[in-house]
Amino acid sequence: MKKQKYNYILFALLAFFYSCTCTNCLKDSYDFEMPEKIKNSAERYIINKTGLQFFNNNIFPDYINTKKVGSNYELHYILIIPNKDFVKEPIFFTVDSLGKVLEQYEMMGIPNVADVPTEGEYNITEEQAVEIAKENNLAKGMKDWKVSFMWSSEYDKYIWEVMSIISETHYGENNYKAKGEEIIIDPYDGKVILQRKWDIK
Repeated sequence: MKKQKYNYILFALLAFFYSCTCTNCLKDSYDFEMPEKIKNSAERYIINKTGLQFFNNNIFPDYINTKKVGSNYELHYILIIPNKDFVKEPIFFTVDSLGKVLEQYEMMGIPNVADVPTEGEYNITEEQAVEIAKENNLAKGMKDWKVSFMWSSEYDKYIWEVMSIISETHYGENNYKAKGEEIIIDPYDGKVILQRKWDIK
């Protein structure tokens, strides 16, 4: 069962990262059948947050992962920014059979560009994020830093996270302990949002 689950996860990741994500394929190949009102309602919800131009240029349906769950629909999209290879991020949320967004379910990835335009501008590259971490004396740690452009539910926006591991210990398969330090960087202007220690006990 574990092997089957692993194979499924591996297939989903490969499909996401290696499927065609050119604008024509993503816009014209939505092959998951759903009522038109669901699709239209979902798009309006995203556009209210991003604005129409940002939606048209940068947000595309992810027809591989979108699915119906009972009477609800789990809708997936992909955020892609031309010439920003590090921006290829999942968006998802759930709507009911009438197209109403169900906020009690997890949702992620929709930048609030309509109200804060800079939240759709990702000027800081991975290399620059690393330099900012060095300038702020992020702990070197015991291995290479983990650098991630990602959606932060804590800040409700996209961020750069640079993380160091100071120590880690494995006690069997399910017992992992580690500690380190992380720095959170605004991808618009490189401002350090937060620098803190972390600890997994």
